[in-house]
Amino acid sequence: MFYHPPQDGTSIQSMSTQAKALIFTHGDESYLGQMRRYGYTGPALEYLMANETSGPANLVNSSSACDSYLFYPNNLAGLAGDFCTMLHPDERNFLHNSKGQRLYSSQSWTDVGGTHSAYIYLMNPAAPGWQAYVASRLPALMAGSPYTGVFLDNLDLAPTRGQSLEVNSDGTVREFSSTSAYRASIESYLTAYRAALPYGMQLWANMTEGQNTADDWDPYLPFLDGTMDEAFADGWSSFKDATSWLAQVERMEKVLCLGKSFLGVVQGARANTHLQQFGLASYLLAVGVIPAFSAGPFGVTDETKTPSVSRAVPVGDS
Repeated sequence: MFYHPPQDGTSIQSMSTQAKALIFTHGDESYLGQMRRYGYTGPALEYLMANETSGPANLVNSSSACDSYLFYPNNLAGLAGDFCTMLHPDERNFLHNSKGQRLYSSQSWTDVGGTHSAYIYLMNPAAPGWQAYVASRLPALMAGSPYTGVFLDNLDLAPTRGQSLEVNSDGTVREFSSTSAYRASIESYLTAYRAALPYGMQLWANMTEGQNTADDWDPYLPFLDGTMDEAFADGWSSFKDATSWLAQVERMEKVLCLGKSFLGVVQGARANTHLQQFGLASYLLAVGVIPAFSAGPFGVTDETKTPSVSRAVPVGDS
């Protein structure tokens, strides 16, 4: 179940029985506590952006005035509320376009206080200051936490996000000219992240901006306990060939053979039961070829990039 508790009237008792794993966002701890009281014993991961932080709008560089703002609570700096003092003064912490502007996106959300928006800045995974910030803030966040680990969203396999997906992208990420250099920086970042995560806690990630090849996730797998493929089996707009589909199935099998968890998400309307069945059948292929593994959870949902309710379809061990 991810990324928030259901809002369709499903009882906590039912979710406590059906869910095999949880990914919740800050603020959902009370619901998690109730599930535990109803007997839920599976992993519960806290949702955090992998390499992004919320901050005030229009911070072109470190000389920009960093005033008070409403923190978006899905990232470390948003939860700690110390972006202006700890990250903003050092320009090396951020990724930049060809003009030297900090790369950013915008995020909107609704809560009891109304509808809000925030700037989300793309961080430099290789920056010593950013890695040191994670090392100092992550243990404090997880200390005494009801969560059993962290789920990192948007763990990019290439610098594509900065090159073309941010509001001010212009085709260039000044700090990284190649995918190999970017991946090496993420491996350095994950090394620091794992060292900061308290002993015994799990680290899962949604791998993004990669390729549909069986070996595309390999550099990051040693650091992770679980992975998400959020366009599993049919891609974002349906695959045109069997090669891409087979690569995803082989990649999933590799994850499971390593004893790690796998969360597959089939994109499409909830009413498209044929697509859901195809995704589930693709997942079940691994059960037939891997004689003994502990299957991770499998989800079928019309999930969007904005944290939303999903209906997970649990699959038992083979």
